[in-house]
Amino acid sequence: MSERPRIQIEVADTSGLVKNPHTLFVIRSIQKWCDVSIGPSTELMVYSCFGERHKEFVGPRIKFIGENVRPDFDESDFVIGGDRIQHHNYLRMPMWAWNRPSRFLMKPTVARVPEQGEKFCAFVYSNPRCVPRNNLFCALNRRRFVESSGAVFNNVSGDISGRRVKNWRNSKIEYLQQFQFVVAAENSRYRGYVTEKMIDVFRAGAIPIYWGDRSVTLDFNPGSFVNANKFEAFEAVADHVVELSRDPSAMHAMRSVAPMSQKQWRRNASPHRLDMFLHRAVTSLVPRLADVPPPTETD
Repeated sequence: MSERPRIQIEVADTSGLVKNPHTLFVIRSIQKWCDVSIGPSTELMVYSCFGERHKEFVGPRIKFIGENVRPDFDESDFVIGGDRIQHHNYLRMPMWAWNRPSRFLMKPTVARVPEQGEKFCAFVYSNPRCVPRNNLFCALNRRRFVESSGAVFNNVSGDISGRRVKNWRNSKIEYLQQFQFVVAAENSRYRGYVTEKMIDVFRAGAIPIYWGDRSVTLDFNPGSFVNANKFEAFEAVADHVVELSRDPSAMHAMRSVAPMSQKQWRRNASPHRLDMFLHRAVTSLVPRLADVPPPTETD
């Protein structure tokens, strides 16, 4: 058996949530076919959008973007992000697909979570600066009580773990299982910018009320969620959601639709697609690795 190749990668400008660079999805993918050490490097940098240290690096760079930030191929050789663009050195993989394959999205919600929550609607946010999202909450809450356990519009005494707590998403998802609907609204609106918010609601078994990317139906079955983008006003969204909440058969029908087709899943979340993209990126940027074979598909 031939010895595995080795590479040292410099990692920079990541979120403060990243404590161990070896856990980054980019590094974990490369480690499938190459032994990776993290530290100062002259061969390759992997970086994100939370700083400018990458500008000091002289050498090839791979960037991954989870925020509402545009790819810049003048500063990056290869990019992974959420934008819906076509470029030879770009892979669209939204942030929600980075760490979990999320194959459950190809199954109807009702098949995974047979019993729907009994409470009307949840709103869990700590960022108060998104005015449309705040307005959506107010429109819904004027009609029926919307439980807000986050910092914004907090109206309950219960506490779910915040972002800085390990496994906070698991705590959030467990909490959301109590509800029929959950507001899944982005911090801002941009084509392709779809975060974990809607995925967490599907995982919990509730019906998402989504606001954000107007092209979101390219990724998700429109019959599986309430698309607030389609309505002229949030008042109309609220009326629609309240009407649905009084119709168990209508809610069951929505939960009986798989949120994502197999084709959509493979296009957005396939680990092997990521592996092949990063293998091509690394082996083309680091000439001594050019002949290393790609990893086998395990999807």
